[in-house]
Amino acid sequence: MNDIMERIAFTRKEVEHLKEKIRQKKISLYDTSLKKVANELEPLPHVDMKVRRTLKGHLAKIYAMHWTQFWIQRKNKTFIQASFQMQWS
Repeated sequence: MNDIMERIAFTRKEVEHLKEKIRQKKISLYDTSLKKVANELEPLPHVDMKVRRTLKGHLAKIYAMHWTQFWIQRKNKTFIQASFQMQWS
């Protein structure tokens, strides 16, 4: 029993040592931070969005949307597809 406890303690120390090595390796690979990159970017322009039409018939939350542009009868039409999927158990 004592041998098992010693092996468990040794393994825990080894795991902590390996975690520290991984953390040090990650730190050495950092070349910049998100904050530095964000400060170097130009601010995004303000986008004024307005409601053009309220779509009806979708009663649940929308988790995904996809815009697609089609050329139909020489008119540029934009279609929006929204979906909700519920899994029943």
